[in-house]
Amino acid sequence: MNEKKIKIALVGNTNVGKSVIFNNLTGLHQHIGNWPGTTIELAEGRLKFRDYLIDIIDLPGIYSFSSFSSEEEITRDYIFKNNPDIVINVLDASTLERNLYLTLQLIEMRIPLLIALNQADLARSKGIYIDIDKLSKILGVPVVQTIAIKGEGFSELLDKAIYVYENRRSSLLVEKSPGGAGTLVLHENRLKPQKKIEYRKELEDAIERICERLNEERYKGYPKRWLAIKILEGTEPKDVEIKGVDDIIQHLKDRVKDDLFTYISAERYFVVTKIVNEVQTILKTEESFIDRLDRFFTNYFTGSIFFIILFLSIFYCIFSFGDFVSAFLESILLNLFTTTSVLGLIYEGFVAGLTIVLPYIIPFYLLFGIIEDTGYIARAAFLSDGLMHKIGVHGKAIIPLIISFGCNVPGCLGCRIIEGEREREISIFLSTLVPCSAINIVIMSIVGKNLGIEYVFLLYVIILVIIAFFGKIAYKFAPGEPLGLIMEMPPLRRPSLKVIASQATYRTMNFVKIAFPIIILGSLVIGLLNTFGLTGTIADILSPLIEEWLLIPPLAGVVLIFGIVRKELTVTMLLTLFGTTNISAIMTAPQMLTFTLTTMLYAPCLATIAALVREIGIKKAIYIVLFETVFAFLIGGLFARFLLVIM
Repeated sequence: MNEKKIKIALVGNTNVGKSVIFNNLTGLHQHIGNWPGTTIELAEGRLKFRDYLIDIIDLPGIYSFSSFSSEEEITRDYIFKNNPDIVINVLDASTLERNLYLTLQLIEMRIPLLIALNQADLARSKGIYIDIDKLSKILGVPVVQTIAIKGEGFSELLDKAIYVYENRRSSLLVEKSPGGAGTLVLHENRLKPQKKIEYRKELEDAIERICERLNEERYKGYPKRWLAIKILEGTEPKDVEIKGVDDIIQHLKDRVKDDLFTYISAERYFVVTKIVNEVQTILKTEESFIDRLDRFFTNYFTGSIFFIILFLSIFYCIFSFGDFVSAFLESILLNLFTTTSVLGLIYEGFVAGLTIVLPYIIPFYLLFGIIEDTGYIARAAFLSDGLMHKIGVHGKAIIPLIISFGCNVPGCLGCRIIEGEREREISIFLSTLVPCSAINIVIMSIVGKNLGIEYVFLLYVIILVIIAFFGKIAYKFAPGEPLGLIMEMPPLRRPSLKVIASQATYRTMNFVKIAFPIIILGSLVIGLLNTFGLTGTIADILSPLIEEWLLIPPLAGVVLIFGIVRKELTVTMLLTLFGTTNISAIMTAPQMLTFTLTTMLYAPCLATIAALVREIGIKKAIYIVLFETVFAFLIGGLFARFLLVIM
């Protein structure tokens, strides 16, 4: 029997359980990447159910279709341009009023729609009961109750999705085209079962008048009623230009005496409130343990103490485990295959990738997944938002920036929790400036050991000032509109270990596909330079920059280049090239400080570059690497001259 194919898109607010539903349905048959040209995660999966082959795409979490963020534009464009057979709108049953705001906009789109009322158990624990049949009748949309974390309701959800799909197919009408005898044309009734959401008279009159001027039922692929509302809001798609409606817009403005975007939002919430009042019953319940725990997490005193302890513990777990596993793997793998041939260099690159990346990435994804799935990240962002705004980023950036002190790779990858592509890219850039554990080794081995802790403190102050400065500059001048942060507090919940393990597996595999070729190729190039004795030639070429501008020995320039592979080997390479174990014998105090500061600011290691390519694309990754390299040499030279004056 031939399998029928169905394409389903999951749409909903953030933290409603979309990803849990996606992971439970698709299992191992999924692919995680980025939407083209963005840092926004793209998750696609496939499953077989009854006689159907079902492709599912998990669209970014959004709250509306206002075209103010990349996530909203991606979701809107996917729905209209890729024409999924069904859109499943996932709602959080415990916060129905907030979720229905997006549902109304999906109904306005006239698309085949199905509602998954998720987290029903959480709603009941709060004394919230929803009449599903009445909700379905009011909206004209099938509603299925699910508890994604327990895997409940999925069979019914898929059965209902098939019903909606088959019902939609049966609504295709074949008629004779007015263009000529015998020509057939398909007219699709996009939304046979759904009802029209009606607003109050002033708004309905304006919508109807614009619809009359649009003539066609669908204008450039957009349903005319949805488009009319968007025109009134001032959020119509960029490819739409409608003339002759200014008088209607102005007339409505005069009538309501308010900004139309705000006015239409209020109208939607008026309708949402009416619906919620009809379908939802709330029984009074006593404060639960989870509620008390939530108050503990969000209290500035107790919450801050817990935040510090938690992330120090995560930091310690990731890097103590990573260091142990990395050293263990390295001791075994490097002795298995020893040769100076090209194959040997490739093998060394493979071992570098295996020992540098995986021991840190896997525990990071697992631990990070746990705190993300519990809902704690929003609490951490709430506590740190004031501090982080001082450096031009939102509260959620505190987490990847802290992680970056251990390793920039998981720090970059952790920035995907930040809403808004612009804010995410700024945070990724700042995370690459944070001195990782490898850089800290360089700082302590060169400056701490030879000059004292006060100079170490000086270098940390300089780098933190630079991070804060670039955060402020990037916030002001980076392309795009800065987004304000409306802090949402998702409910605390028990994490799903199955979902966490699944996401960690796919994200690690996806990272490896991009990172390993870059690390192996970079190791091969640098290994060949060393094999053919080109380090002296490179030192001569770099001599004007290294010796005359940075005022440090020219061979140190070779160390900077080789250090891109593994920053923690910088000190070892420096001592090896100079044939000594005493750095103070080859460098003065100002030279040590200049070399260390330049190393701190210089281009990130190959693994971090691979993470940049994975998150923001090769073009932007190259920009960051080039910028940081030029900036490192510029500041290094100026710092060297400043030190000559004061030391």
